[in-house]
Amino acid sequence: MVKLDGENLKKLSLSTILIAMILLTFAMAFTPQVKANGTPVVSVEPATTVEIAAVGQTQTVDINIADVTNLFAYEIKIWYLNSIVNTTAGNVTRPSGHFLEPLDPVNQFVPKWIVNQTQNATHGVVYVGFTLLSPELGRNGSGILLRINFTGVQVGLTPIVPANYPGEKGPVILVDTAAETMVHTATNGAINVVPEIMMLLPIFAVTSLIAVSLAKLRKKKQLQ
Repeated sequence: MVKLDGENLKKLSLSTILIAMILLTFAMAFTPQVKANGTPVVSVEPATTVEIAAVGQTQTVDINIADVTNLFAYEIKIWYLNSIVNTTAGNVTRPSGHFLEPLDPVNQFVPKWIVNQTQNATHGVVYVGFTLLSPELGRNGSGILLRINFTGVQVGLTPIVPANYPGEKGPVILVDTAAETMVHTATNGAINVVPEIMMLLPIFAVTSLIAVSLAKLRKKKQLQ
């Protein structure tokens, strides 16, 4: 057994620490960097085309946010064909529990909350802005921002497009606690207003199938 004196033990300790530091440096250098969050996405839900049963009927559309970090405010314009659907400011709401709901109701400000059904010759727009106020903190994660009820005006298809028309600053404006705008993406939805008879066709089909089945059953009993 080798006995180490104080000087040799000190040298061994320093060598061990040096080797450990070198190994740690290599480990950090070759460890892949992982991003904490992806790019925020503003989306229209339902994302697929939804159908309004007939002129005069309504369809609910949600505007959602996903994968966001430190969101403090937003400004969003939602464009739609005014010949197909319409809505009013009273039909644009922030539902209970929405993503930027403040802990204290006084810590919020709504600079914009309007609907212009005739923004131009072809389109209407929902134009909303919302911000938290200090001492509220920025929000992280995913959730609903607002909800819109559209009413069918005429048979046809309209895209529901979140865009800061003509899009100079991006699809919408998202702002963090440092008042910096966020890079993000946005996805559209669509509403299809169909003739009422089209919505009744599945019922007619089921009714016809039942009638045929009953007729066959009645004929079978008569032959017995």
